[in-house]
Amino acid sequence: MIVDDVRAYRKLLHQWFVEWGFSCSLASGAEEAWRLIQHQKVDLVVTDIDMPGVSGLDLIRAIRESGGADLKRVPVIAISSLQDDEIESITKRVGAIRFSPKPLDRDGLLRDVVASLQPDSSGAPLWSPASGREEAPVPEAPVPEAPVPEAPVPEAPVPEAPVPEAPVPEAPVPESPDACPTISPKLRRLLRGESDHPLRPKK
Repeated sequence: MIVDDVRAYRKLLHQWFVEWGFSCSLASGAEEAWRLIQHQKVDLVVTDIDMPGVSGLDLIRAIRESGGADLKRVPVIAISSLQDDEIESITKRVGAIRFSPKPLDRDGLLRDVVASLQPDSSGAPLWSPASGREEAPVPEAPVPEAPVPEAPVPEAPVPEAPVPEAPVPEAPVPESPDACPTISPKLRRLLRGESDHPLRPKK
């Protein structure tokens, strides 16, 4: 599924996907995409982030918080023309597995699509972009290991092991967009909308 409020981008992406052997549906916004997703099975979602009304961040979050197990694990590729150093990391923390900046690179997007549809440990299908059919993964032939002669252990004083440095934890996305001064005003606005988006399942 392709989700973008710009008609020219929807047409361009649709043309690329057809040339790669895929069939896909189009949506002009997150709310339309969410309605379509409720009634049809999708294998991949490519969504813009900055759209009028409900943003792409809202859509990604709704997919990840949905009640259906199959929908929750649908791969999402986020695309955006926003010039912000934080946009890629934020889209991935929300639930996208890939990010492609606009203007889009055709070959780069194809690599992202193929990588997003690779099988995982739960047995997701491997798709061929040329045919659109499922293909079984080809197992790699095992490489025999040559015997390694045991090296003599020299008698030398054992140096004291250095104390490893504690890993620096990744900074979480702040609860309030205003708490992160590096985020651009436009992305800050999108995050404010995402904090209480209309696609969130009612509890």
